[in-house]
Amino acid sequence: PMERLNVVDGKTEYVGAGPISPDGGKVATWIDHALTLWELDGPRIASVPHPNDHAIPGPIAWSPNGDSIAYLLSEDYCPLGTTHLVRMDLDDLGPVVLLSSTSPSFAGLRWDAANRVILTDEEGASWSYDIVLGNLRPYSK
Repeated sequence: PMERLNVVDGKTEYVGAGPISPDGGKVATWIDHALTLWELDGPRIASVPHPNDHAIPGPIAWSPNGDSIAYLLSEDYCPLGTTHLVRMDLDDLGPVVLLSSTSPSFAGLRWDAANRVILTDEEGASWSYDIVLGNLRPYSK
């Protein structure tokens, strides 16, 4: 977890914990049930509630070019139950559910190519999700 220090008044502000953007200038974190975007050397950019009030926020991944974020939401902690893959473009900050899945349930993700997210299920298997085509298939390197 990170905190910001205002050097003028000495006050700190909770930032949360999350991945840093590919350009190194931003960080995406969960604060309560809102995805919060920060400039590392500036103000908070936005705080956007996720699209499912009852879901539990999960891992976050930046797109390779840094203009979008993907994240996972889950129905429960263990087992995860239904999980949702959500994408949010920084230009409109509108979260869109791309995939909902119960079998398998997804616990991890990384965005490794422009239109591909690699998901890891609860058993440790990897899956490839094509954002453009909406295809999910087992991932092999």
